[in-house]
Amino acid sequence: MQAHKLDFRNKNHLEQITMGERLVTAADSMPTEHKQKVTRLEDLRAHTAAARASHLRIATLRAELKSEITHRNTHLANLRTAATGTAQGISLVTKYDPAAMQAAGLELAKQTRTPVGLPDAPTNLRAVPTDNEGEAQLRWQRTLRRCAFEIQWHTDPPAADHWQHEDTSFPQKCLVKGLVSGAKYWFRVRATNAHGASAWSQLASVRVK
Repeated sequence: MQAHKLDFRNKNHLEQITMGERLVTAADSMPTEHKQKVTRLEDLRAHTAAARASHLRIATLRAELKSEITHRNTHLANLRTAATGTAQGISLVTKYDPAAMQAAGLELAKQTRTPVGLPDAPTNLRAVPTDNEGEAQLRWQRTLRRCAFEIQWHTDPPAADHWQHEDTSFPQKCLVKGLVSGAKYWFRVRATNAHGASAWSQLASVRVK
């Protein structure tokens, strides 16, 4: 008498489910009088179907988990960027006063070196028009790592007074909107930190679309 071989060893979950489904299919194809004598067939059918449904559910949950992890990591990256900007803003408005910064919820880093002092003026200021009407993109280079930047503009010749404050930026760039289409603008930038403000950068001009 030939013995059957049914080896679940080293089979993954899907392979085990497939083996159960093949046995159910084989039993269902037998004549009724033989099929009725097969023991535990209905148990096998129920557990195989349940295992298949659970396997599909797990695959769905894994996909959802992977997607949610991606969403969480994106939110965390945006959180870190926003938190850095908020902390720099708090530092700026509190004039880097340690007590005021701590009162606002900032944890102060231990000072490991002598303060760097007053920043130098930003360098390589560039202004270019964008593809949109009334916009200009400014970029420059910092001379000190920890500082904010004040941006001003003027429509008259650069020797004129009454420069207009545009924005305070922490990155080394600024998108200026709401300008008059076709007009020429002059821009300047200076760096600020706890020790004060630098001199103004060289001027950059652009004619916006």
